[in-house]
Amino acid sequence: MKKTAGFTLLELMIVVVVVAILAAIAIPTYNDQTQRARRADGKASAMQLMSLQERFFTQYISYTSVLVGPNACAGAACGLNLAGALSTDGHYTLALTAAPAGCAAGGVSCRTYTITATPNIADPKCATLTVTNTGQRGSTGTGGDEYCWR
Repeated sequence: MKKTAGFTLLELMIVVVVVAILAAIAIPTYNDQTQRARRADGKASAMQLMSLQERFFTQYISYTSVLVGPNACAGAACGLNLAGALSTDGHYTLALTAAPAGCAAGGVSCRTYTITATPNIADPKCATLTVTNTGQRGSTGTGGDEYCWR
């Protein structure tokens, strides 16, 4: 009698179920880790922006709300004079608000600021990351400040 080589349908279905279970565990974990890596880009860029703001303050005795300075600008009018409003790896869009709203660069009233980093790909757990001139870190979304800034 000749024995045939191959897989039975039952063996094949067991393999498919095992692969499906592994995929169900691995894919959400991978997505979470990818989101955390992107969030690290946003946090690092916000902290770098905070450092630039403090440097600006030492020169002009006020904070600025200008990220990208206009062409042919000089002094405080240039703001932080960045090339663009994206984070280092481009995963977040950065915004800067000096308070009170409308304060003039170099003016005595520009004594506080808030940096906001908004992800370019939706992140429901950490919809935005914020940091103020006092170092107060915040976030919006379902994750909470502790989760988003860890």
